[in-house]
Amino acid sequence: MRKSFQYRIYPTKKQEVVLDRTLSTCRHLYNDALEERKRQAELNKLKKSFDVFPWGKQEWINYYDKQIN
Repeated sequence: MRKSFQYRIYPTKKQEVVLDRTLSTCRHLYNDALEERKRQAELNKLKKSFDVFPWGKQEWINYYDKQIN
């Protein structure tokens, strides 16, 4: 059985600013990582189509490569 709980928070103005900044940073990091993966996939598609890869060997960037230890 799965349970879920929902909570409503009432942050102060200072907490709102910190939350907004944190969420904005997370959004930008995620979007930048996604853009890099898309760019790498496009390069790999070119390699597959034309058998030409601009700089060296073909590499895939996956979720685990992007994680910070």
